[in-house]
Order: sequence, then structure tokens, then C-alpha cells
Amino acid sequence: MDNFGIFIDNLTFQHALVLANFIMVGVTIVLVVVTWLYTRQTKRMADIMNKDFELRITPQYDIEFEHDRPDQNTQYVGGYVNIRNTGLNTVYVKNKRLFVEEIKKGLVKDTKISEKLGLAILKPEDEYDYRVHADAKLIAITPPVKDDIFFGIVCNIIFTCEVAGPSQDFKVERLTIEP
Repeated sequence: MDNFGIFIDNLTFQHALVLANFIMVGVTIVLVVVTWLYTRQTKRMADIMNKDFELRITPQYDIEFEHDRPDQNTQYVGGYVNIRNTGLNTVYVKNKRLFVEEIKKGLVKDTKISEKLGLAILKPEDEYDYRVHADAKLIAITPPVKDDIFFGIVCNIIFTCEVAGPSQDFKVERLTIEP
């Protein structure tokens, strides 16, 4: 204690200013480090919140196709496309289109068969069934083969639609149905 008192007594005004400046520089450095750590943690938290938000507004759904099994008398190839909302938010489905992709000697030709431009709104757990069929006469491009389930039809049925979640940022989904 005596040494500290002697040190204080011997300080001049200029020495006190230099000491105060060093203390201020030290406190400023500490504040800069604390601010940098705070902004880093805040950015990390904001990134996590952004990812969480993206996950919550991303539509969660399943698209499945169930074939009709044609026989010799069937004039079409088709079935049902089932779109099921498996998430917790509303799913919007629009611009449902059906194409037949003919495969002939390595060439692919798309033929539009049907189109529904309306908007389907699926609440959680809701399903939307869309009947799809293609006239077999339009797509029969090879001679019938006895063992071929589609009796000589060499094609894929393509179902496309636009799907979005609560943000209504639509993206195109494509379901290829192979015979």
C-alpha cells in the first residue's frame, strides 16, 4: 500500500494522461472483441432462424401414380395421380398437365393430352386425386406384343404440376410414369 501511495504522489499530470489513454485503449480493445463475438453469435442465430423458416415454408408432399391395368378392350392407358400433403402447412398445386412421351427408334416426341390450370389448395393431411389417361390409339406406335402389359404401346406418361408452400414460390414437379 505504501508503494502505491508513493507512486500516486509522484504522478505528474502528463503521466496520468498517458496512463488514462492506455486504460482507454485497453477498454476499447475489450469492447471490440466483445462486439465481434456478439455479432458472430447473432449471425449464427439468424442463420439458424432462416434455415428453420425455410424448412417451415417448404411444402411437404408425396406424388404417387396408380396404374389402371389395361386389357384387350381398354382404349386408354392411365390411372390416378395422387398428391398428398404430408406437412403442417398448406400446399398449393396448379397447372397440372399430362403428356405422352413417345419413344420411337431413339427419338422422343411429347404430345400434350390434358391440362388443368386451376389451383388446388391442400390443407395438412388433404389429398388430391387427378385422373390421368391417354388414348391408346394416340400412343400405339408398335405392333401389339402379347406379353406387353400395354399391348405394344412404347411410351411414358409424364405428369407435371407446379407446387408451392405458404410462400407461394411455385416450382415444377415432374412425375414420369413408365409402362
